[in-house]
Amino acid sequence: MHTRDEIITRLKARFDEVAAWFAQRPDATFCKGPAGRWTEGQTLDHLILSAKPLNLALRLPRLALKMRFGTTTKPSETLEKLAVRYEELLAAGGKASGQFLPPEVRLEDKSRLIDDLREQGRKLVDVTGEWDEADLDKYVLPHPLLGNLSIRDMLLFTYYHMAHHLDILKRDY
Repeated sequence: MHTRDEIITRLKARFDEVAAWFAQRPDATFCKGPAGRWTEGQTLDHLILSAKPLNLALRLPRLALKMRFGTTTKPSETLEKLAVRYEELLAAGGKASGQFLPPEVRLEDKSRLIDDLREQGRKLVDVTGEWDEADLDKYVLPHPLLGNLSIRDMLLFTYYHMAHHLDILKRDY
């Protein structure tokens, strides 16, 4: 299991890594992507759209989280198990939908979106620091593909999700 402080360190590094990757990309590639897939800019926006609701949820009073989503006594998963489950669901046809689908983006959006990703990362690191170890495993949030996840699992998933997209970008774009 990853401790809260380990998760914070990993999240900070991952957000920094992803933001730096986008910042160093040529402007000419920002609005491009493989046929039928998101552009680089849309992928960046998707990562922001994925982080924002988590940031909002983690700022809610614990009672509100409990009343809305419940709690669990099930142990948190490992990062590896979360990754395998997610990849299996994607292979079975799972994909982003609804509020996580990015709109078209323009080159003029690049700098703002990179700043927004950095800001979401900073906020996530800060709010995670306000949670104690026990509550990370007690409270749950719904994930659109994985179902209810403990807060710890949701944070680990966020770390993995960003790596997942960065790996695709590096490989295919």
